[in-house]
Amino acid sequence: MKNRPAVRSFAAFLSLVVVTVTANAQPEICDPSVMTASESRSALQGTEAERSGKTEKALEIAARLVSDKNRCAATIRGLILRANVNASHGNFQAAIADADKVGTYQLTSESRQFYVLARMRIYNAASVFEKASETAMDLLLGGDLPGSRTMAALMAKAFAKTGTSGDAIQALITQQQTQPNTLDRVKNMAILRYEIVSAQGNSELAVAILRNLSETLAKSELPAHKVWLIERTLLQLYFEQGAHEDASATLDVLASLKEYKPRSSDYFARAWLAFKADDLNGAKDWLERMRKTDKKEADVRADALTAAINGEMLTELYNSIVETGPVYPIVDEEPNEFPLPRYPKRAAQTGIQGDCQILFDVTPAGKVINVQAICSHGAFRVPSEKAIRKISFPALPSNVPQLNRIDVTYPMTYRLGI
Repeated sequence: MKNRPAVRSFAAFLSLVVVTVTANAQPEICDPSVMTASESRSALQGTEAERSGKTEKALEIAARLVSDKNRCAATIRGLILRANVNASHGNFQAAIADADKVGTYQLTSESRQFYVLARMRIYNAASVFEKASETAMDLLLGGDLPGSRTMAALMAKAFAKTGTSGDAIQALITQQQTQPNTLDRVKNMAILRYEIVSAQGNSELAVAILRNLSETLAKSELPAHKVWLIERTLLQLYFEQGAHEDASATLDVLASLKEYKPRSSDYFARAWLAFKADDLNGAKDWLERMRKTDKKEADVRADALTAAINGEMLTELYNSIVETGPVYPIVDEEPNEFPLPRYPKRAAQTGIQGDCQILFDVTPAGKVINVQAICSHGAFRVPSEKAIRKISFPALPSNVPQLNRIDVTYPMTYRLGI
């Protein structure tokens, strides 16, 4: 049989996981690549029903998935779906019970992170921080690290709430001594340590951790696309800690990577730093570049900083924007629909596989703008960007500031199936 191309996105990954449990309650390791078409369809329909507020339909689909005891992929997907619905309606006892059941399955390393993150979201929503902390610690003791900043932040919050931050740091030290220290692991370890000490309010140590990662990155021989992604993370974290000189230096590093065009948020950061340094003309120039990038979807942040530069009376929102600067909340939400990229024909024919991280902004109305795919192979950039441009996100509620959601990250994996 010929190789069959398949594209997997992180949001759709739940519907691809299979877990098998033996009769003696000793679960086998999951195979995340096997799931029936019917199960996948039901899982996607259930997720769409949950997002659109069709609670009864979502619970009905979840019950149907959970009832298939011989198909662990369906069972786990149904448990998470039902837990999310119950948690969103304040029925935390039922949500926690289902999250606990998911924790009894042994998963492959590829799927473990996703389900740990799903469970931690539920535990944190229910303020059951002991369970969240135990779940996070199990991950660390098993030799794993959080693969995203969202996950690292949730873990750090749970450790801080339960007074187990010291235990978590010790687990990281043990990992450092016993696990291979690839740069990806060093980066993930540094981000978790940063989140832990930040949750403890130790800004000085947090900045020191970031500077150490910056130095390690400067000495590395990573491909430009990986350097670009890590430096973008560092940029945001430096701004969070008020380390403006470090942030400016990171912007210079990003600008030196000629393969990648600056993002709208980079221009705003430059403008804000110039404004803080009383270089008003410089700030205006950077804002003009920002507006050219955003075109018709210009972020209100540019208007706020322009008003401050012109000495105008600032509204409460504008004042908050100017004071906060280029510090953006973590976007932890799924799109309204799954992106469906096409596998490039020539890449499939020549056996090329790859991974992409797609960065983009989301307007208050939920429209995706400023799309930029960073891929391990250039063949996947265009189909990834095209697919992301076709999706949308939930609109912001009317009672929150109507600001663009900045630097949203969405991973895609291109693999050739058998």
